[in-house]
Amino acid sequence: MNKFVVVASEKKVNQETGEITYLDTIERRPQELINVWDPRRKIQRTKHIKRRSSIEARKLMLELTLNERAFLFAVEPYLQWETNVLIGDGVTAGKKDQPLLWKDIDKLTRMERHTRKATVELLVEKNLVGYLESQHKRKGIVINPDLMLNGRLPSESLRNVFFSSHDLDADDKKEEEKEIESGRNPTSIEPESGGKPTTFKTPQNAGYIED
Repeated sequence: MNKFVVVASEKKVNQETGEITYLDTIERRPQELINVWDPRRKIQRTKHIKRRSSIEARKLMLELTLNERAFLFAVEPYLQWETNVLIGDGVTAGKKDQPLLWKDIDKLTRMERHTRKATVELLVEKNLVGYLESQHKRKGIVINPDLMLNGRLPSESLRNVFFSSHDLDADDKKEEEKEIESGRNPTSIEPESGGKPTTFKTPQNAGYIED
């Protein structure tokens, strides 16, 4: 007898979701086990980076400088799976599973620091490079998934970060200006338990600190 012989199979359709499943009766030996898996959801990581090849992407590549192309080519193998954060491997660059540091980037790109800074600034302006920030510090470098991706499909939230028109600081500043125009005092702090709120006097000609 062959292993895992299917002696009966019944197709089932979920009336609410439309999902199709199969009820199988399998013949096996006492010492044999059965394992069900989906090859499309295999966890094994791909060893290749996907690079977009649309006409728009090709035009964009033509507009990049040699330094910009060199930077992207050098860091491409270090894209983390489905986050596109530049992560070290502990062998060729950086610490394993830790975001690459600028010194690691300089080693990979073989650029002088001032050249790398200017190159990255241009890539940020072109919306191809971004940052992960925490505690007002840049903790990681992210590559726009619409250009290249390590994974199956780019996360919608990751794509939206690059293509959203929102500016959190600018939006917050507008809300603060609306509060001032409406007569509300944004400098008034409510007490935690009882008592009167503490109010800081703000000069009428006081401006906003820009980053």
